[in-house]
Amino acid sequence: MASVRENRIKTAMREGRKAFGYTDFAQSLGYPGNFMNPAVQDAMNDIYDRIRKAGERVAGDFMVTDWVHAMLLNAGKELLARK
Repeated sequence: MASVRENRIKTAMREGRKAFGYTDFAQSLGYPGNFMNPAVQDAMNDIYDRIRKAGERVAGDFMVTDWVHAMLLNAGKELLARK
């Protein structure tokens, strides 16, 4: 029989989620309000790894991409303003 953790991971993967509520996910694993619990973090990282192996990106990946984009855009604007 599959564990609760594995069932939650399969559900998240089947639904094609790239992001989910950490608190809700923690509660579904039996750690209400404790998404920083190592067991919850491990399960979330497992989901993220599976999504990335499938060639997709997770929400955190987009945040990094957006930050880098904004940083480069601002740097370009500053360089152009100096001329």
